[in-house]
Amino acid sequence: MWTEASMNLIQSLTVSGLGLTIVFLTLIALALAIMGFSRIFSAAGIGKGTGAVKKNSAVQQAPTGEKEEDDVLAILIAVISEEMNLPVDRFQITKIQEI
Repeated sequence: MWTEASMNLIQSLTVSGLGLTIVFLTLIALALAIMGFSRIFSAAGIGKGTGAVKKNSAVQQAPTGEKEEDDVLAILIAVISEEMNLPVDRFQITKIQEI
């Protein structure tokens, strides 16, 4: 195709454009293949969707009601302390209301 030792600007832009086009078309084809396989696997019941539900249900059942509430309150106090840049003994939380 090219018989010269070097390429001019139009030829080099054409080669670069063709290379980028091939790369992006390949990426699009891979993305479509991944989406297709994920739909096939989810329809067959294989994949992380079924396992994640089992793991989450096991994690949610582990803490009891009172311990879970204490953990949530401790996290809220730590977040408020960090956001206000104050130690915990410098402020007092009088009411916690779920919105």
